[in-house]
Amino acid sequence: MMGLYLLAILLAAGPVPDQDRDPIKVLAGCYELRVLPTKPPDLIKKPLRLSRKFRLTPEPGGQPSGFVAKNLDTKVEWELLFASWTAKDADTIQIVWGTGFVGYSVRLKRSGADFRGKADYFDDTGGADSKDVVANTVDCEQTK
Repeated sequence: MMGLYLLAILLAAGPVPDQDRDPIKVLAGCYELRVLPTKPPDLIKKPLRLSRKFRLTPEPGGQPSGFVAKNLDTKVEWELLFASWTAKDADTIQIVWGTGFVGYSVRLKRSGADFRGKADYFDDTGGADSKDVVANTVDCEQTK
């Protein structure tokens, strides 16, 4: 009888909130990224386009303790040798896209239904730039 009572309590508690689940499983999926406009408008074109569509996979790889990030943006012409992501928790994503010489480090924090943050451009000559970005989850079938 006691076992039945405990089962009823567990069922009534409902699903486990995201913060109690593995952040990798919570965050894995497909995303679209928007670069927010700057004032004054940025007139400098970077030699590496920031990926606007990507998939975060739960497959280990890339940076230490990282997971594979896959570019889905057909306008990105460079081979992204380094594409990985990590998560501190279910609300924070860190992505590194790069060729080994140039790339982006993207830091995102959950803000309502979206993720907001910074995309920092870097290159091997010391060039740097930072953009405000917003990412939202999308159905992976839409990104094909």
